[in-house]
Amino acid sequence: MIRNYCLIGDIHSQYQPLWKALSYCQSNALIPVILGDVFDSRCDSSDSAGVYRLLLQAQKDLNAVVLRSNHQDKLERFLKGNSVRVSPELERTIYDFGGSEVNSDELLKWLESLPYGFCFKHADREYRCAHAYFPSFVEVPDYPLFHFVWDLPKKARQLAMYGPSVSNSRARAFWWERESDRSWVRVAGHYHVVHTDERNMVLDGGCGGNERSWNNPTDPVLVLYDVAKGEMLEIAV
Repeated sequence: MIRNYCLIGDIHSQYQPLWKALSYCQSNALIPVILGDVFDSRCDSSDSAGVYRLLLQAQKDLNAVVLRSNHQDKLERFLKGNSVRVSPELERTIYDFGGSEVNSDELLKWLESLPYGFCFKHADREYRCAHAYFPSFVEVPDYPLFHFVWDLPKKARQLAMYGPSVSNSRARAFWWERESDRSWVRVAGHYHVVHTDERNMVLDGGCGGNERSWNNPTDPVLVLYDVAKGEMLEIAV
């Protein structure tokens, strides 16, 4: 059975780019793999409830995979009543949902149901996806078509959602810049960076922000990677 995938970077409550991305997937018979950070806008537009409904429909119609992430983790902890710093972008997401008909208990259950990672094979390559970092120490069993990663120890959960830090610092480690001899491709979003090579793929074009990244002040985009075609696509925000 052939399953073709489309990897989709951080969305940050941007309805129209997501709608275009999912339309592309539907037209090309691709399974969307959403790399996380689906909520929390930093720009003028924000439609968290609309994005949520689109993702529910995509899970039903396209077998879409939606991964856990740091922004969703903060929303989940907020909905549980835990202590969390409410950033301006999280405040906008809370406001979006508060003005919608989305049931907060159902939203919480959905957030809790999402996997930390997703693995699949295409041609002679294996892709291991997580929002920020798929840890090499996580054991992945042999699988015929695909593999979901739900149960992880605390350290691996934090790495998957928040990524590794530079030693003795809270600064993000740019792991894709290090040489690696692993046989699989590590796929992530999270970093406001677009980078691809033989063993690394980072697909965060700054969607939902005012510029692409701290070191790339160009216009933000939603990034897609069509695995079957081996092509990168960008959707303007």
